[in-house]
Amino acid sequence: MSLPPLLNDLLRAPGPSGLEERAAAVWREAAGAFAAVWGDTVGTSFARVVGAAGGPSCALVGHVDEIGFIATHVDDQGYVAIRRVGGFTVEPLVGQRVEFLTGVKGVVARRRETTPPAERKTADIKDVHVDVGARDADEARSLVRPGDVGVIAAEPVELREGRLASRALDNRLGCYVAL
Repeated sequence: MSLPPLLNDLLRAPGPSGLEERAAAVWREAAGAFAAVWGDTVGTSFARVVGAAGGPSCALVGHVDEIGFIATHVDDQGYVAIRRVGGFTVEPLVGQRVEFLTGVKGVVARRRETTPPAERKTADIKDVHVDVGARDADEARSLVRPGDVGVIAAEPVELREGRLASRALDNRLGCYVAL
């Protein structure tokens, strides 16, 4: 089974919690083909399909956001300190390619480890940073500012037996089904 184009578009659109506009725009455009679509002041999207007269009402509800991270500062070596946007375990983030919504790309790495391997614990968000490939701190600060938000830079992957792996799959699949 091939990945449906609409689901592909939903999965590729970044939408970290609080900044779901791009993913919501994909959903709203698709819903607009068959429903009255609108939003509210906090970014919630609605689509209404008028049913048969006198029939029962039904609401399908989902959420389009995904986990992400936010830059807090750039250190003197040019590495970007980050904090979580949403709840997730940090260990899988280490080594991942990431992209800020501004388009700047980077790689998540653990900070230089001074603890002997036998004494190391699971990584905390304070233990990682994003390397954006800057020559120095000034260049990094010209690329990333505190408050810039990003997501894991991963395309959907179609696996064997009709299976799919993607960031935001849980949320976006629910929105796709609702459509």
